[in-house]
Amino acid sequence: MIQVFMQAKYPKADFGEYFRFLVSRCGTEKKACGTEEHHIAPRAQFPELANEPLNLITLFIADHAFAHKLLRTVHPDFKNNTDAWIASRTDPVRIAAHSERSRKHLKKLHTDAAWAEKRDAISSAIFKKLNADPAFIAARSARMKKQHADPTFAALHSSLKSEHMKKLNADPLFKAASIIRTKARHADPVLAAINIDILKKNQAKANHTRWHINRGIFCSKCKLCLQ
Repeated sequence: MIQVFMQAKYPKADFGEYFRFLVSRCGTEKKACGTEEHHIAPRAQFPELANEPLNLITLFIADHAFAHKLLRTVHPDFKNNTDAWIASRTDPVRIAAHSERSRKHLKKLHTDAAWAEKRDAISSAIFKKLNADPAFIAARSARMKKQHADPTFAALHSSLKSEHMKKLNADPLFKAASIIRTKARHADPVLAAINIDILKKNQAKANHTRWHINRGIFCSKCKLCLQ
């Protein structure tokens, strides 16, 4: 019905692509915090349809913007109000208001135990799948090496980590929990053996660096020199 109204007022305009796009998106499942209501027939040209329920369609924010871009190519009459609508998307006040609404909506969701449990389950499944992918692990390792090779990033990372640890260690509860965890690890024979093995390897690397690498010496009896 809406297309008939629009075509009757603009008989020479081709609304085909515009309506094909809307039809392709109207069946998509929407998330409340990422959608907006779109007037299929613009209110400026069709004020009589402004409050008509059939003239409203729920679209994702990106789809809403694309729908307006399509509409502005159909007829010159739609260009001015569409340009004004697109310009309004960069309005700081509107952006701030939208961000605040999104923040409140997400805060409400994260306090919902059922939603949080579902979120954690989905996140866990995704990360398990990613961490089982050698290509993903290699790409992540390459990104981290590149980041830490940047002096600015490395200095900032070190500073933030230091401040974070200072804050944690100043918290009596964290300190007490840390002591309990450490005692539990040392009381576990398996973990204690692993810790001793790690210490031995670290000491071997330190000795290798001190006596061989720093002095430019190659020792055929040193496993690290032979690697």
